[in-house]
Amino acid sequence: MQLALYSVIIIDNERESVNLIKKYIDKLFLNKLFVVDVFSTLDGSINKIRKILPKIIIVNSDLGESELIKFLEIKDQDSLNFQFIIISENEEFAIRALKYQAVDFVLKPIDEFGIANALRKAVYEVKKERIEAGIREMNKTKTNFKFISITTASDSLSNTTLFVRADKVTYCEALGGQTIFHTIDGEEFISDKSLGKYEWILENKFFFRIHNRYLVNLNLVNKIERVGGASSVLFNKIAIPISTRKYPLLYKYLNLKR
Repeated sequence: MQLALYSVIIIDNERESVNLIKKYIDKLFLNKLFVVDVFSTLDGSINKIRKILPKIIIVNSDLGESELIKFLEIKDQDSLNFQFIIISENEEFAIRALKYQAVDFVLKPIDEFGIANALRKAVYEVKKERIEAGIREMNKTKTNFKFISITTASDSLSNTTLFVRADKVTYCEALGGQTIFHTIDGEEFISDKSLGKYEWILENKFFFRIHNRYLVNLNLVNKIERVGGASSVLFNKIAIPISTRKYPLLYKYLNLKR
């Protein structure tokens, strides 16, 4: 089973509201979001937020505007990096919430469309921040590559962990819930972990998910080619397709103009 990618904290003192939010997250964002904790006060949530660094926080504005302002001051002081969504019964305050850097607001009574739309915006912003972090990483001096641990899925090598240098891997390919590692030496290793897992591990090592099926090592790409509307990256004579959705994100990641 694929692990959820982003943790969520809910700060709300109304149980019915919390249960509804959790229900919609489970229904609409299974394997993408998971609620790691729920708090009834802003003060009670601070230490947990500092400890687990959630990507998304959903806050009930009815807890008080002054408390919310204090909460955001702590966020800035501690350089906490998360997206937050405001839940409110007051439309005027909900609109003002955008001034406090909220990614979106949801009016009560909470409905599926409203919370789904707000969460999609939050996820988009989290992903965008990951790409920008990758760009910042690329602008630094050399990256120190480490070894990737691969638990092999072969029957003959079951329960064996291999260590492969990340800078020797040209690309990773999804094979159901497994991942095939292709190296510059022509070797292939099959891991029992999903491609999504390795995308997370290698995101700051110049590996980029150019397609739902492929994660490539941009350090070893010879060329990016676009012919007749179809795009691909090339490792010598090996062409790996770039999905239409990923093409503009790849160019942004590389800080290139199209």
